[in-house]
Amino acid sequence: MIRAHRYAMYLCGKLDSLSSKKKVLHSCDNPACVNPFHLFIGTQKDNVRDMHAKGRNKIGSSPGEKNSHAKLTWQDVAQIRELACNYSWGLYAKIARQYGVHTNTICDIVSGKKWKTE
Repeated sequence: MIRAHRYAMYLCGKLDSLSSKKKVLHSCDNPACVNPFHLFIGTQKDNVRDMHAKGRNKIGSSPGEKNSHAKLTWQDVAQIRELACNYSWGLYAKIARQYGVHTNTICDIVSGKKWKTE
């Protein structure tokens, strides 16, 4: 099996062989992209340098919706805080299930530890 972006670079003549140890890197940071103008050849070291240069090495460092791992939106957080006013502490699990997050996340949102207002 060959990945599509790798095959695209091979077809364009930018990759000498499909079994090459060289990596195909994405300047657009979209792993699904196969546009040869968005791809370049490099090493794993080049890939790591690119990641650091673009600030993609800090998982969870971006706040709120800017965090690529966020499951919630600011609208969700506002609704969660509103719902929490109507629920007792023991029913945070119900809100957590509704939004697909852990009960501790709900507690942290309500207490202001997570999703601090801007």
